[in-house]
Amino acid sequence: MPNKDYYQILRVPPTASMAEIKKSYRLLAMEFHPDKNPSILAAEQFSLIKEAYAILSNTAERKKYDRIRFSDNRVTARIATTPEEVRDMSKELVRRIKLLNPDRINRDKLVSDIEAVLSVYHIQLLEQWKDKQQTLLLIQDILYCLQYVDRSDCLQLTNTLYAIYGLDDEAKKQITQFLRSYQRNHYWEKYKMILALIMAILVCYFIYRS
Repeated sequence: MPNKDYYQILRVPPTASMAEIKKSYRLLAMEFHPDKNPSILAAEQFSLIKEAYAILSNTAERKKYDRIRFSDNRVTARIATTPEEVRDMSKELVRRIKLLNPDRINRDKLVSDIEAVLSVYHIQLLEQWKDKQQTLLLIQDILYCLQYVDRSDCLQLTNTLYAIYGLDDEAKKQITQFLRSYQRNHYWEKYKMILALIMAILVCYFIYRS
């Protein structure tokens, strides 16, 4: 299964002609070229654009890619075209999680969904978004979701949030506060049984001594 949707990266439909693919590639390459785009994620996006074009501009490689892509319906990640749509995706994630019992949340699927919201392209949209309040609300949505993922994934995804260009102090503060709370809860859940055992041993010891 391909782990990247090259059509989404180039912002063209799967039915796009070669001329449409070339046109979109040229525009995106200009937009995300590291020499012209100050974002720290521009180089990564530029690399993805070149990779996608290399596959989709080659007839044989495109056919091979299409066979894999369309044989697995898991490659259906939505791609937003406006900052508002990115926020809609985060709100939908929160809504879905609130409907579930926390013990029944598929953590791998949740991580995949969060990564889709925080794709390089979507972050580029967010960086162009001048509404800091809405960006903060999106970050709050993501932080709500991150409380249900494993520690390594949480750290990686919060680093992605920190990397958003132009993030204001309030947003950074909320990410930092969330991480502190998450770490405390993580270590408590990890060591609470050991602490309970130690306490039980101490109680038994003092009862015995008395």
